[in-house]
Amino acid sequence: MNRRDFLSFSSVSETSSAPMMPTRSLAGDLTPYSGPWDRAAAAHLLRRCCFGPTPEEINQALNWGLEQTLDRLLGNHQLPAPPVMFDFNEDRNAREGQTWIEAPLDDGGDDGRRRRSLRAWNIGLMVGEGIRIRESMVLFWHNHFSVEIGKVGEARNAYQYLDLLRKNALGNFKTLVEEMTILPAMLRYLDGDDNRKGRPNENYARELFELFSIGKGPLRGPGDYTYYNENDVLAAAECLTGWRPITQGDDAGSPQVEFSEDRHEPGDKQFSAAFQNRVISNAGKDEYKVLIDMIFAEKQTAVHIVKKLYRWFVYYDITEEVMRDIIEPLAQQMVDENYEVKNVIRRLLASEHFLGTDSHGAYIKHPLDMVVGVVKNSRYPVPTETDYIWSYYFWDNMLNQARNMQMEFMNPPDVAGWKAFYQEPLFHQIWINSVTLPYRFSYLKNFVRNGYRKNDIRIEMDLIELLGTVEDPFDPNLLISGWTERFLPMPLDQVQLDALKNVLIPGLPDFEWTEEYMLYLADPSDEMVSKSILTKLEALLTAIVTMAEFQLS
Repeated sequence: MNRRDFLSFSSVSETSSAPMMPTRSLAGDLTPYSGPWDRAAAAHLLRRCCFGPTPEEINQALNWGLEQTLDRLLGNHQLPAPPVMFDFNEDRNAREGQTWIEAPLDDGGDDGRRRRSLRAWNIGLMVGEGIRIRESMVLFWHNHFSVEIGKVGEARNAYQYLDLLRKNALGNFKTLVEEMTILPAMLRYLDGDDNRKGRPNENYARELFELFSIGKGPLRGPGDYTYYNENDVLAAAECLTGWRPITQGDDAGSPQVEFSEDRHEPGDKQFSAAFQNRVISNAGKDEYKVLIDMIFAEKQTAVHIVKKLYRWFVYYDITEEVMRDIIEPLAQQMVDENYEVKNVIRRLLASEHFLGTDSHGAYIKHPLDMVVGVVKNSRYPVPTETDYIWSYYFWDNMLNQARNMQMEFMNPPDVAGWKAFYQEPLFHQIWINSVTLPYRFSYLKNFVRNGYRKNDIRIEMDLIELLGTVEDPFDPNLLISGWTERFLPMPLDQVQLDALKNVLIPGLPDFEWTEEYMLYLADPSDEMVSKSILTKLEALLTAIVTMAEFQLS
């Protein structure tokens, strides 16, 4: 079926509300992809695994081939240097340019600047990721194990949380759940520090079942969710008693936790038939691991996480055929391999189902993907890491732009994450509404026309340099096809290409552009010619990035 049949989104205007995109029926199974390794396949793979891959990165993937590209995407890459302070501040324990990840709090106890540093730094990692899946997986796990930065305590807790996600991005899911369960940030976020003998707090236990591991099945009766029930939640909460984070304050070092036997419920914990009526007896500080072992013994735990991975990388609609041909086999592989994640993802990404079906452009970009992608593909002159102050300010601005589009990094709406990744029936269409769509267009127009300003610093896009990336900048048709290929996930039809040419050279023959560009090259200092060229290029790029297709991945 022609992908145009699906693109009802193409009629969206700046005043419209959320588009209704028809459901696609994706074909194919997990058979290794045998089709051509062409630009469309390489671009699709990188767009779903990275933030706004550039044509240069896509060309590199083409040269490597599928297997080597997957090796690179899923490789073990060096961990990044930690965040540093970047704005002028009064923190005596972490000056500008110094990291704060083990520094005690300043006398005033104001942690806001460190949190700002942390989130800006993480946006910078998205911008500079290259051909790697790791930062996309960090965001996936952040959405899965959602925490809100305002509730996790010190910024050191939040950094430790992100560090755990990054180190385990392609590791063992069960190990990640175990470590997350007693992580200071999560203990604070879901009130684990208030979970004690005689007064169990069910917050983390409930989310462990519903969101983090086995998932919430169809409601079968009062308090019975198929894969667990309310009594299981209470029993699990008792298994988890006794753990709490250690307050840091003026102490240097990484966040720590402690286990107290006096706070732990020592009695037997009875579970339901969903877990074969298992009884967990007192296992002290290892009891949380016994609980997790019990949950991960159920294949439904693997099914739950594979479904989330599928929706992240492929498509939101999980049909009976997808369950049978994709989800169930991958879940069985995950069980067989003791919940290792990397091989499951690789098998999915290398499959006929992922690469050989019409899933290109089937997703609306989430705000972070859109904001990072336009920066990368426009070859925007982001300040270098050596100029850390302005780099962090720029990344902080990108964070704020995504927040205005209803995706604030490290501050999801609630513990379930962003609704676009789970809320039926709209899923990713939730990103586009009467508030966010006009803001997306406004941001993109301003980005092209005005660049970035901070105090007396102004950073602007170099449209002439971007013009030089196309095959033949003297030919307006090749200029337009080069830029649309750079910024859009699918080719345009001739009507759309003609409309864009009319933006560049309204009603004029092609040679008018060729001659004007030659005049510019002959004398770039000619202000009249230079202004005319830049005005035309600015109008063209604005038209491209405000097309409906730009919002898709």
